[in-house]
Amino acid sequence: TFGTGGGDLISKWPEIPPQFETRCWALNQNLYLQGIMEMQEGHMCAPWTVTANGQEIHSGDNVLYNSMESMLILHLYFVTDGQIWFRYKVEAEPGVDGFLFYIDSDNTGQNTAHLSFTSTQLDFTTARYDIGPGWHSFKWIYAKDASASYGFDGVMISEIGWRGTSWADTYCLTCPEGSSSLKGATRCSSCPLNSVYDNIQSKCVRCSHDTYALPGFTECRKREPCKTSDYAARYSECETKGGNQTSRTKHYEWLEPKVCAGGKALPAEETGVPCAACSPGSVPDVGACSFCPPGSYSPEPSTPCMPCVSGHEAIPSRFYTMFDHWPDNMKTGCAGADCVTEGWLLRDTHIDPGKDHGRSVEVWLEVEIQIAEGGGNVTVEYEMKCDKDGYENLVLQTDANATQLSMCGELGRRRERREEGGGGGKRRRR
Repeated sequence: TFGTGGGDLISKWPEIPPQFETRCWALNQNLYLQGIMEMQEGHMCAPWTVTANGQEIHSGDNVLYNSMESMLILHLYFVTDGQIWFRYKVEAEPGVDGFLFYIDSDNTGQNTAHLSFTSTQLDFTTARYDIGPGWHSFKWIYAKDASASYGFDGVMISEIGWRGTSWADTYCLTCPEGSSSLKGATRCSSCPLNSVYDNIQSKCVRCSHDTYALPGFTECRKREPCKTSDYAARYSECETKGGNQTSRTKHYEWLEPKVCAGGKALPAEETGVPCAACSPGSVPDVGACSFCPPGSYSPEPSTPCMPCVSGHEAIPSRFYTMFDHWPDNMKTGCAGADCVTEGWLLRDTHIDPGKDHGRSVEVWLEVEIQIAEGGGNVTVEYEMKCDKDGYENLVLQTDANATQLSMCGELGRRRERREEGGGGGKRRRR
């Protein structure tokens, strides 16, 4: 159990807690045709509800509705200075639909830029506010204009907490499944790798040698036989003789964390493996790859550069099709308490973010690209697979602009093309 210091923390949502109220309103279309603007409660709108897995609360299924508001309301009495915070994400029609948060009668921005209206926040982020003594009302509102839906079209909240509503905690809250706490803790945390929380012993216990557990697991799982997908190839630097690349060494490593046992063994090390071919638009050059000079092109890997014919131009391009090491312009990581990996994983022919991460985790990949004057485009080929009960999504973010590529339930190889207009310069993508 844990205490928040005179408050409460809600991070599991089997139902809407009784201290919350949810209501919705929509424009009365019949009166609108008569020139009367009047909002009607509970008609052509959906109130807030909980998600199927009880991990979040969301603003209701309002994809088919317009000119509406869905509101979550909470009234609290603070006996001293305190705080309220929540973790949220939102996707709505940019600039016209979105999320508003009111403290009493004031519309308070949810993000560090203090924007009063948020249309796009595709990853869970935390908003936190200082609250003074006395009665306060809090309203989480999802609002839509007269037309169009976008993305998942709503707001999701995974956690709401507050402190300052009593001089001291009068009780402790039970930790969510898969987590535990030490004596005097203010928050719960997951058990270490290969251990789960035992309610009888009131502590984390190790799994047996033939089972495993990742952070956030509520029980140990049997280790399945190892498969070829459990390891990946790694390569040495290419040897160079007489200014030409000759060969390299190839070996295999288990992908961490290793949760399989038996089955496939790591293949033996291979020597004399040909060096990787230069990508289209570049050619071998003294042990490395160099881009074709201006006005020339190379359409296939490692083919000679050829000059463009009259009436044509060569547009600089860069391709990444092999992933046996991280290029200098890429970096990766994982944000969240229940990350299983430290970021995206190199798989030789592709990359992936790993699996079995805990909830509210962001596995990110950042790519820095120099865009030429006049703009350009980025093409991403991807495949999306989801856990049975997961709420995963894949997001492409260019500088401050985010686009959701896929949500849970979509499967298949796709190509996403992002146009980059305006002047040249560096662009960061996640």
